[in-house]
Amino acid sequence: MEYRRLGRTGLQVSAVAFGTCQLRLVPERAALETLARGFALGVNLVHTAPDYEGATELVVRAIKDSGRDVIVASQGYGSTDQMERQFESLCELLGADHLPLFGIACVDDRERLGENLYGPGGMVEFLERRKADGRLGSIFCTTHGDPAYIERLLQRDVFDALMIAWNPLGFHLLSWHPHEPIVQEDLPSNRKLFTLAAARDVGIMVMKPLAGGLLVAGKAFPSRLPDDGPALTAREVLRTILREPGVSTVVPGTASVAEAEENALAAHLDDALTGRRRGAAPEPPPLIQARVSTLQTTLCSRCGYCDDLCSKGLAPSWLFRAAYLQLFPSETFEAIAEQEYFRLHPEDAAACASCERVTCRCPAGIDIPRSLIALHRDMVALHDDGVLPRADDKGADGRLTRVVRQDVPSRLACGAVGTCRLYLENRGPSTWLPAGTPGAVRVELRARRRWWSLAAAHLREAVPPGGRGHFALEFTSPSRRGRHEFSLVLIDPMRSERGERETVTRFVVRVGEP
Repeated sequence: MEYRRLGRTGLQVSAVAFGTCQLRLVPERAALETLARGFALGVNLVHTAPDYEGATELVVRAIKDSGRDVIVASQGYGSTDQMERQFESLCELLGADHLPLFGIACVDDRERLGENLYGPGGMVEFLERRKADGRLGSIFCTTHGDPAYIERLLQRDVFDALMIAWNPLGFHLLSWHPHEPIVQEDLPSNRKLFTLAAARDVGIMVMKPLAGGLLVAGKAFPSRLPDDGPALTAREVLRTILREPGVSTVVPGTASVAEAEENALAAHLDDALTGRRRGAAPEPPPLIQARVSTLQTTLCSRCGYCDDLCSKGLAPSWLFRAAYLQLFPSETFEAIAEQEYFRLHPEDAAACASCERVTCRCPAGIDIPRSLIALHRDMVALHDDGVLPRADDKGADGRLTRVVRQDVPSRLACGAVGTCRLYLENRGPSTWLPAGTPGAVRVELRARRRWWSLAAAHLREAVPPGGRGHFALEFTSPSRRGRHEFSLVLIDPMRSERGERETVTRFVVRVGEP
């Protein structure tokens, strides 16, 4: 592993670090194995956050099991009191009184929400006190602000390291066109900030290096979007970014052992990485340029240019975004109810198919009607396959849960391991409690002819009424060939003395069949 100095923090960090947001989508065993493999390959920096549904706890367990020295780069948000609780909670988990790195989550959101960031008694003052009393080594923040905003962050000289988005594609899966006064994130222009940060000795951590799965097909959660363009590996893309002057580390989301190996090995020393580059950054290799050229004319970057041009009053960039979030199931954020695809497009038939006055235009040359018709077909197929129920599907009234998304196997070999992933909305009157607390809510897998539990998964963080949470469990398929029926059952022990249960979904697995 190559290690690099993270600006004025003085920390020597692995050139590839791991993002952990996606760990909420994998069973606990798989998450721990992923982290362990990365640590064995030399990864010594892991980014977490309190809203990553138990990722921090999994990271700390994996660190303790490995016996290695790994930096947990976590962050806080909300009130100063809340940030202090988040800081102290991480110290308690690690069994430490000092943290080498702690930060503020999406600092531009903190300002926009009116949280006390720089004022007396605010977040920055709290973190600076922790530095002064020797309990914190360095302060970092993450940001999706525009380049001018990030440049102002550098000029404030508060943060010892920044985590910002950049990749050769120029956008990522979560890119969006905000309404004023929010200014859009601009990845291509973020590149010039590397040099500005280096001049101030501020370490740069690059998030979204693989564009959320747009640039490189994921191994943990393969995309459902057809792609005939030239394929890339994570190694090729991560190494290209690591050649940029001023970049200390890249932080790809990592959620399987295969991804852990490919990502970590991208930063193992050889002739391609030895020595820090000086002067202008090299141009991306031809294969990456070809891939980028293909994607930029086939995938919507959500620039928003077309949103006021639709003759039917739709916002095309938001339809693209909602569809991509489902067709690239690696993403875990921002699928709020108002932005779900079938809320934006409730009709069964694609709106673009009946458009008689095509007024939309794309500056990148994307055929918007044709692309949205194809995406609508894909989204309807996800619904018909049971992956993506609609909010108004029959049978939802009076239930404790609403299935936002479900991924269950349809075919497995005899004795193979299958994984079920559920994203559920709490429609009940009480908070769902996480594992380790009395009354913890769980989902159990049950066979039709065997009502007892075959496998179970607990929540990793509390889910209040109206909130949403992930369950991920794995099971071993039967040794007998044929068609096997299963149910996933939610059990809330707090709802009654014996525990109220509700069948969330039923599915069929064809075992041992071609």
